[in-house]
Amino acid sequence: MITADIPLAAEVIERKGHALNPRGDFYTPENIRQRLRMRNFMEELRNSGVMTGAPPP
Repeated sequence: MITADIPLAAEVIERKGHALNPRGDFYTPENIRQRLRMRNFMEELRNSGVMTGAPPP
């Protein structure tokens, strides 16, 4: 499957499927864990009010 949705790609990998991001990079069991951690970390920062690089209003 081709997806930019990291949690969905993790589920596909967990079920022994193949996932590819829109840039053509394969998600693997090794790199999906790191990408999920980074995604969750950035979400925690945004939820706590930290600016994460969005353009000014």
